[in-house]
Amino acid sequence: MDIWREVQRFLLIVAILSTGLPTGAAPPLPLLPALGAEHQVTVSGLSSGGYMAAQFAVAFSKDVKGVGVIAGGPYGCSQGNVLLAATTCSCAIPGACSSPTPSVLAFQSWNAAEGKAALNLVDPLVGLKAQRVWMLSGGKDVTVRFANVKALQLFYVDRDKGHAPPQQVQLQRLARAGHGMPILNTPKGVACSLTAAPFINNCADDAAGDLLAWLYPGPALSTASIETGQLLDFDQTVYTQGLDYTGLADKGYVFVPDACNVAGAACRLHVVFHGCQQSGETLDASGMPMGRLFADNAGYNRWAAGSKIVVLYPQIQPHAATTPSAYRNNPQGCWDFWGYTRLFPSTGIYATNAAPQMLAVVRMIGALQAH
Repeated sequence: MDIWREVQRFLLIVAILSTGLPTGAAPPLPLLPALGAEHQVTVSGLSSGGYMAAQFAVAFSKDVKGVGVIAGGPYGCSQGNVLLAATTCSCAIPGACSSPTPSVLAFQSWNAAEGKAALNLVDPLVGLKAQRVWMLSGGKDVTVRFANVKALQLFYVDRDKGHAPPQQVQLQRLARAGHGMPILNTPKGVACSLTAAPFINNCADDAAGDLLAWLYPGPALSTASIETGQLLDFDQTVYTQGLDYTGLADKGYVFVPDACNVAGAACRLHVVFHGCQQSGETLDASGMPMGRLFADNAGYNRWAAGSKIVVLYPQIQPHAATTPSAYRNNPQGCWDFWGYTRLFPSTGIYATNAAPQMLAVVRMIGALQAH
């Protein structure tokens, strides 16, 4: 993703913003640090973030070497239709939902990806063959059904299409889990079987560790105290300059192990896409922003600290639009897997290498890869 190294030019913007602040004004958020992170990245996500991770892995398959999807489905599932997103790709409208046939959904998704690849709107699909893929579906999850996750598996391993070798693709089912991120345990979580905010489920199961171990084969990963790293705030607005509407919040988070602040550390880079109602700007039951709750508790940081992995947590801004269309209407702070960032979502641009959300994330990645 060297094309986005130019993102460092935005340092000039920060220099301008940091001067002449009114008395009592909060200082500007910093930029992402230039850490010289590895060129190839891995990505993962939960729910809408799982769909985003799958989209990102297709759009930039040359640079994504692995993808983890928890409670998400295959590329282009919604076809740019918010009703399909809410009734077939997920079940946001109880009583109106339908469960897709995995093989049919996988076929539709592959055809959509082929169509975008023919227009150079995603990387050549041959890049998918090299990716490692890890998926998880909760046995008590009725928000994103097993059929959707199964369709993602078929998208990758369908032999007629010559996709990734089956030994690179792993699908896990956690029978006792509801819709959420399975973790070992945290006071901030909910019971394993529940589907409830903050969608961090105490399942005595380490989904983040399992997926990272799958995406980074070879020498075993190790954990360390999160105190051997820092979870930092950074200014996301710098990376959205000049793009169409992104729906991103002003602030994002990045976990940087202390070992990655050393010159020549050559750390790995993993991008995590949160689910709906998990962004830092989402309000909790008491009306307070969620802040770092997901980034602190999803389980990635202790593995990152012990294994020299920088973890990027880009954030979405919840926004309830008043327009009659779905444009910009995203009250739960979901990642865009149905097209709310476009006035005409059926064009499918939201799932391509021209998508404003994905371009912003690519710029963030480029900033962390810079020296």
